[in-house]
Amino acid sequence: MATIYRKTYTQHLPHNTKIVERNGQKMAMWIDGKGKKHFDQITTGKKDQIKIIRYSSQFTAQYRGPDGETVYESTGCRDEQAARHVFG
Repeated sequence: MATIYRKTYTQHLPHNTKIVERNGQKMAMWIDGKGKKHFDQITTGKKDQIKIIRYSSQFTAQYRGPDGETVYESTGCRDEQAARHVFG
């Protein structure tokens, strides 16, 4: 059985980002080029710079291969239920 999840990655803070508190957590609030507000979790990078945590648009499957090694494979699905169906 495979574990299905979205990978995370970090990005530098976009221009005009404000650090706000939302639901008891510090978050980055920024507005994209289309005028949409985004709230993202923040973390500290290697050189103590503040970065935002983003999630991949597609789901990833993690499972054990026939030789026992861990395999990470993109499902190509943007919906979790569809990704589970692919590796179900």
